Amino acid sequence: MRHGLILLLVFFTASCIIGACSEGNHSNPTLIKVDSLLSTQPHEALRILQEIKPTSLSSREERAYYGLLLVQATDKSELALLPCDSLVDIALDFYDGGVNKARALFYKGRILVKMGHEKEAMDCYYKALPELGNTYVEIRIRGMIHEDLGALYLDQCLYNKALNELNAAFKYYSSIQDKKAMVNVSSFISTIYIAQMKKKKALSTLHRMLKLSYLTNDSLTIGYTIQNLSGYYNFFDELDSALACAKKALNYFPAGKDRSKTLSLIGRVYLQKEQVDSARFYLEKSVNTKDIKAKAITYDALAELEENSGNYRGAFGYLEEYSNIVDSFYFADKSSEIEQLIYKYDAETRVAKHKAEMRQINTLIVAVSVIAILILALILQHVSRRKKVAKLVYEQQAKKMKYEIEHLQMRINENIDLIVHLRREQQGHESEIVQKEQEINDLYCRRMNMWNLMFRQTVIYKKIERLDAEEVSKEKEAKVFTLSEQQALKSAIFDIYHEYITDLRLRYPRLTEEDFLYSCLKEAGLKSLTIARCFGHSSKQVANQRFYRLKFKMSSEEQLLSD
Repeated sequence: MRHGLILLLVFFTASCIIGACSEGNHSNPTLIKVDSLLSTQPHEALRILQEIKPTSLSSREERAYYGLLLVQATDKSELALLPCDSLVDIALDFYDGGVNKARALFYKGRILVKMGHEKEAMDCYYKALPELGNTYVEIRIRGMIHEDLGALYLDQCLYNKALNELNAAFKYYSSIQDKKAMVNVSSFISTIYIAQMKKKKALSTLHRMLKLSYLTNDSLTIGYTIQNLSGYYNFFDELDSALACAKKALNYFPAGKDRSKTLSLIGRVYLQKEQVDSARFYLEKSVNTKDIKAKAITYDALAELEENSGNYRGAFGYLEEYSNIVDSFYFADKSSEIEQLIYKYDAETRVAKHKAEMRQINTLIVAVSVIAILILALILQHVSRRKKVAKLVYEQQAKKMKYEIEHLQMRINENIDLIVHLRREQQGHESEIVQKEQEINDLYCRRMNMWNLMFRQTVIYKKIERLDAEEVSKEKEAKVFTLSEQQALKSAIFDIYHEYITDLRLRYPRLTEEDFLYSCLKEAGLKSLTIARCFGHSSKQVANQRFYRLKFKMSSEEQLLSD
């Protein structure tokens, strides 16, 4: 093991010496020209770079510089960075320090984020920071690094850490007066405050963001900022303000710019205001977009609109379109995973020449892996044993509770029979009848409590608790149950609340299976938003409307029976 570490140290030292010796002082004039175009004309810079053949570059310095410029032009042109992975590695191997080393580490971090390796990406970002000085370009890179770190922490819901990084990014952008970057960072900060339900701070940040956007003299930036402000008002149910801001944002988007997200937002606000015709008008206009995520949100809203209007066939059609888009996301993710594997194996091929020097380290890794696998197997065995024990305990408790429920039902039936008997035999036992009826009601409540207790011990209820505990900044980002989880929930409800559902079916024949599910979940004490998410919806408005219709159905049937 010690010999292997010495070999590794010698190899690293030799690589550094070779890299330092081969570093030149001359650069290709075409590459220098491209560097000057990056900030103002990234698409033109990318075009020029794509016309250069890497084999025509005469030195390692030029190849490293070319790779660094190409990844920057690709990123600024908003194209996929994964194909640039090997080029960034060349730059990382060549540059020993300074701003170019920092740039290479920064873009390597962004590529790692795209590949799902957030921990390694953060390591690259933090390694890049000490390499930077205080020039305009270096300060801007510092701001970009802190902004990316803030975005990573935000994705992990580590709001305080995210705020620290984003405030640092805002400070650096502010020092170089990069107003567009300041607007973008402010958008992240307002999202965190909204997620933390800090309404005043969120609104203050959005107003600061709006002032900065006007200073940019960029109508597109102003439009997106006003749209964010509309989203804030919509989140806090200030629908009139949300509607006014969304319509105002439309006026700032230049001709030819896709306005589907804003149109969809207006339609969804009208849907919440129950102005069906206006909601349909804007939602149907927003469907014509190439942004498939925005299109999916619109189809979901249209399905909700048609369902609320009683047009179930139309609602089914929109849900089918929504489902097709969701399926396309799944296959796109799979394609992305395959693409990542391709680049992973390509990277393994590039380092194959170093395997001889690292043979002993690989042996150590194998040994550690075997130990880790054995430990993992023991952990899995322990977890499996605990699950079996928990299952047996649950089955025993369920059996006991079912027996108690049967006993309660028997007492209910006995009391009902006794009341009927008393009413037939003697009319003077009103107080005893009232007492027995009260006892029946108490038994019904105890029976329902037993069912609820059984439900809380199921696996699906644990998932509901995690769903309920999750905090999200926007309704559309809320996690909801999948179709398989919804089916598992349905099976559990119909198994546990079977007798209650039978009673409902006898009393209200017009109720549907979904009505029974909503009724049982309400009896279990779940909130409207949690119930909505159990059925694949991110808005509590869906559940509230369903309960209103359920109450209307039940009262209508009771009225028919009384007539």
